[in-house]
Amino acid sequence: MINTFVDEIIKLNVSKETTKYKTNEIIFFEDQPCEFISIIVKGGIYMSSSFNDREINFNYLKKGSIFGHNLIFSQNNKYKAHIIASGNTEILNINKQDFLKTLQNLNILEKYLSHIAQFTIEDKETIKILQMQKLRDRIMYLLEKNKGVYRFKNVSNFAIKVGVSRETLSRELTNMEEKYLIKRTSNVIRIIK
Repeated sequence: MINTFVDEIIKLNVSKETTKYKTNEIIFFEDQPCEFISIIVKGGIYMSSSFNDREINFNYLKKGSIFGHNLIFSQNNKYKAHIIASGNTEILNINKQDFLKTLQNLNILEKYLSHIAQFTIEDKETIKILQMQKLRDRIMYLLEKNKGVYRFKNVSNFAIKVGVSRETLSRELTNMEEKYLIKRTSNVIRIIK
């Protein structure tokens, strides 16, 4: 469900055209200057970057999410990772000047500032997870943070959250189940106490 802040921005920018992307198509390249605030109207995106000679996928964003807002106002406005379509995706791009006009509405401005605060918290959480060396530690951290139960949409999105491939995550979840550390049912894992 689109949050009211993003929904209001879409309504105010309804005359703008959206751009459609296919699964795994690169929307913006790493080091490309950010020229838009982008809103995901359909589908989702994830970010991908090389780290220690391996590709890490992280920060899955879904329909109703906004990105580029943290770059467009900075002095170094280059994307820090590739922005890639996760499934068939549709993006509304709003240039900086049009976005600033939108923020003249104090109600939208307040919601935007609240969104920025939440985005910063989530970004720091992602960095904390990706700094953990072992995948098992990342999984256990998420479980402990969520009172022993972690729900996820699908294994692919969960893999992006913990920065590994889908196959690597599936193997580790199976391994953890076999060692009676977790119990998995569908798209839910629980710590076994």
